[in-house]
Amino acid sequence: SAAVHQSTGNMAEHPLPLSGDSLNIPDSLANVSLLASQPEVSEDTVTRLLEAYHNVRFFRNQSQGVCDSMVFVMADSVLTMYKDPILWNASYQLFGQVIDIYLSDENIDWVHLPESAFGAQEKDTASYDQMTGKEMKAFFRNGEAYQIDVIGNVETIYYPLEKDSSILYQNKSVSSSLTMLLENQRMKQIKFYQKPDMVVTPVDQVKSDMKYLKDFKWFAELRPKDKWDIFRKISKKEE
Repeated sequence: SAAVHQSTGNMAEHPLPLSGDSLNIPDSLANVSLLASQPEVSEDTVTRLLEAYHNVRFFRNQSQGVCDSMVFVMADSVLTMYKDPILWNASYQLFGQVIDIYLSDENIDWVHLPESAFGAQEKDTASYDQMTGKEMKAFFRNGEAYQIDVIGNVETIYYPLEKDSSILYQNKSVSSSLTMLLENQRMKQIKFYQKPDMVVTPVDQVKSDMKYLKDFKWFAELRPKDKWDIFRKISKKEE
């Protein structure tokens, strides 16, 4: 369900009387429209607010999302997802306590996860790149993420791809903050701002309890597949 609110400044809360007698004004002014004395409402003075509640799902060609509730402030072009929000972009999945999506010309400009942020990308059915931290910012170009910053108590697991797209080893690290640069949905470069604690393990020696960070989850079944799939009712098992 959704509610739309529109406010236009300090307009009167009750209809204005249009009778000259009721306002005790001279007859010569009785025919003057009292609405003319009201401030003109322009596009700049209108604030539009869209609120959607309970089991929110949305679909765009490049990005999809689900959450319990959502608020979109049109004046700031900021869409905020609350309570178990998940955002997908191509092969990436982001989730946290809250997700703020900043739009520019109706496209995603950047995304902010201010608390308990987690990002993951499926490399294959057995391997997932993962990153988590106190805060995360993802920057977009042409609809795809090209840079991800993770700040505070950063943990990562990633599987660098060789030139032939094979995976030879797992890289696990702990650091204070990092920046990851992406190109065509692949990690191009990763920069740690302080020397990380890092463990490199050949992929054939990675045990099952080494594959995932503590809060890892993969929500493929919840992801809207097309514009009609936003109406699909999610089962308790999928939740």
